[in-house]
Amino acid sequence: MSQQSTRAVLGNISWNVAGNLIGRILGPLLQILVARILLPSDFGVFAIVLAVVAMLEVVRDLGFTQAVIVDHAEKDYLPMQFTAQLIMAFVLFACIVMLTPLAVDLFSQPELATILPIVGCVVFLMAGSDPVITCLLKNQNYRALSFRQVLMPLVTGITGLVLAYQGYGVYSLVFGLLAGHFANTIFLVWLYHDQFRLAWQPDVLVRLFIFGRHIIMQRLSGFFVNQADSFFVSINLGAGSLGIYRLGNQLALLLPSLVFPQVAQVLFTEFSSRKDKSSIAGLYYHYIRWSGGLLLVYSILAYLLVHFLVEWMLGNHWLSIVPVIQVIAVVSATGYLAALNVEAAKSLGIVRPYTVFAILRSLATITAVIIASTYSLQAVVVTWVCTGLLANVVNEIVFHRCQDLVRLRPEKLVIYLCAWLWAWYVIRHVQL
Repeated sequence: MSQQSTRAVLGNISWNVAGNLIGRILGPLLQILVARILLPSDFGVFAIVLAVVAMLEVVRDLGFTQAVIVDHAEKDYLPMQFTAQLIMAFVLFACIVMLTPLAVDLFSQPELATILPIVGCVVFLMAGSDPVITCLLKNQNYRALSFRQVLMPLVTGITGLVLAYQGYGVYSLVFGLLAGHFANTIFLVWLYHDQFRLAWQPDVLVRLFIFGRHIIMQRLSGFFVNQADSFFVSINLGAGSLGIYRLGNQLALLLPSLVFPQVAQVLFTEFSSRKDKSSIAGLYYHYIRWSGGLLLVYSILAYLLVHFLVEWMLGNHWLSIVPVIQVIAVVSATGYLAALNVEAAKSLGIVRPYTVFAILRSLATITAVIIASTYSLQAVVVTWVCTGLLANVVNEIVFHRCQDLVRLRPEKLVIYLCAWLWAWYVIRHVQL
């Protein structure tokens, strides 16, 4: 890889990480201030809302964003993406309205009758913002993306904080979420308003959907692994336990999520733009070398410092979240390394095996969590972590069996071994 190309990649990573870092720091800090006012049960109800939003995000763009990036054709696909997403937005919103009464009865939360239709409006905002995001990613314009990454969580957090102080409870979180999406869409419309035009191109639709369907299936598996458990924890253990579990999950992986997904996103667009795929291996190895050790150090520091940090930032009424954070943090060391395999595989055209793997992983994870949720929150947390560690190993096996370009090196084996030993120690010594 040339020196100029290396500088370009590092520049894109810097913009993407910096923008997300600022936004993801401001967002949680403001949310922590909100948490000092609200109760775990409020966050439990909001966790159900977030799970619904995550369900919408599975299919909202039909996988077209990444399909357009990977496809090197010069044809303008973005109007077709906007048209398809607008149609999908109407379908998804209608589904939410029809299913709202069922959700109220299932979770025994009357507030959902009002909250879910309000949150359903975000699908229309996503339909407007996603084509512009596709354009920015296609052009690797991470400077513009960085401003957007700051704006959305900032508006979300400030709106939620103001409403929480005025006593709106869970509605402060809901309207904060909606305000953040609205600000994001307005900014992107101002930036690239010419992308918002309707078009109907059946050949483009078919071409993009062939690739996009695999992205949808992989997102669906991610939803089951990361969000669907909210439904079962709420039903079996109550909104209070769900609030502790979901906020604990978010805080446990907060710092890694500020950096590593953004680096992986830049590497995916960089991998996809290269016709000479042999250069991918060098970037891949470099990423593994510096990230593996940092992730292990992070999980250890989280274990040692979290009690003090929770007491100081959230208050004594949130101390029960401490062991949840300590246990969940151990999966970060392998989880973010395994995630890069998926990005590299898509760039190399290896989509089908990861679609099958994603489906099987989601089925195994959600089945295990459903069973665990009938016992206790401790069982849910340990089960989620253990299935995640096992799935990351299987991820490595799938990746290295499906391609010959990137090989498994000793340093990665050492990282995985250390992560497993550390997880065993933490699970044994933490009292959930």
